[in-house]
Amino acid sequence: MLDSEKIDFLADFLSGSGEIGKILLRQKGRFDYDASSVFPAGANNLDFRWGLPPDNDFGYAFADFEKAVKGILRKPKAFCLFRECDFKRHDPCMQDEVCNMVYAGEDIFYLLDGSSADELVVKTIKKASKFMLMCEFDGCVQRMRKGGDVSYGELEAMMDQLVSVAFGIFDDEGYCSVPLRRI
Repeated sequence: MLDSEKIDFLADFLSGSGEIGKILLRQKGRFDYDASSVFPAGANNLDFRWGLPPDNDFGYAFADFEKAVKGILRKPKAFCLFRECDFKRHDPCMQDEVCNMVYAGEDIFYLLDGSSADELVVKTIKKASKFMLMCEFDGCVQRMRKGGDVSYGELEAMMDQLVSVAFGIFDDEGYCSVPLRRI
């Protein structure tokens, strides 16, 4: 369960997350904050705005989140989109990137689905971890093609298939996953 301070943090996060953030903010009424998960679970009562205390052992946050993502990808029609916050489609540094991507104009989203190898799941989460924003969808994978294009209008039309949203928290040392209520 998230308190009002954490809910405000996530809303601020979305407001600074470009076009996908605006789309997700329009879904905010569906967010089920009571059923949210924090990785690491032991830091649930800490303030999301600050890094994890160095004197505590929270090294399992990544492994727990990775396990949760792999669990999502075992569902037959589920997939995850991770927003790339630093680079754009035609940036030279992205030419040799091996993560599966889809493009919304110049914006990049990493795509993981049931065919993604475990190594690619780990690499993608690490690549997208800075200011991470992940959307979990169920049932509309046929609309997404690796290396293909998707418009923000198409992404917005897929919001009825949105199952959860995950955020980078604790200065990107942890994650918060918030499920959405079905329409």
